[in-house]
Amino acid sequence: MSEKRKKIAAFCLKIGATTVKVELFEAELWEDGEPASFRARINGRWHDTPNGEKLWLDFEEVAGLVRNILLFGSDVPPPPSLPSCPVVRKGQLVSLPCGPYSSRGEPLARELGRIASDGCVLGHDGDWYVVASGYKTRLGFVAYSDIKIIHDRKK
Repeated sequence: MSEKRKKIAAFCLKIGATTVKVELFEAELWEDGEPASFRARINGRWHDTPNGEKLWLDFEEVAGLVRNILLFGSDVPPPPSLPSCPVVRKGQLVSLPCGPYSSRGEPLARELGRIASDGCVLGHDGDWYVVASGYKTRLGFVAYSDIKIIHDRKK
């Protein structure tokens, strides 16, 4: 039986020889729908939690769904609940890992550095990364979990 609810958007992603069709429905079409969220159907199947509960997506999670489709194709795993992006500001003084690392992967030395850009990026490993640099640490992405905020200058 076909879906009777009206979709608000539909798009196809072609990855190699495979095409993935995504349909989005407003959550208000369901009694238990969350406001300002969507429910997605991928290739005719609802994108739900692993235990079968309805999954409501906000705008950022829809973008994450597209990213996951590009990474995994039609075998998209349900998104885990991710922590929100940490707040960082350009020019913030931080302590950065540098030098050699111990056998446990911990830095043996640290240096002062600065955040070089507002915002952060979610890596494939699930960690948030910020752009930072120091005297020894060249400009690049550093895991937020590896830095320590020294001075949180409010602007």
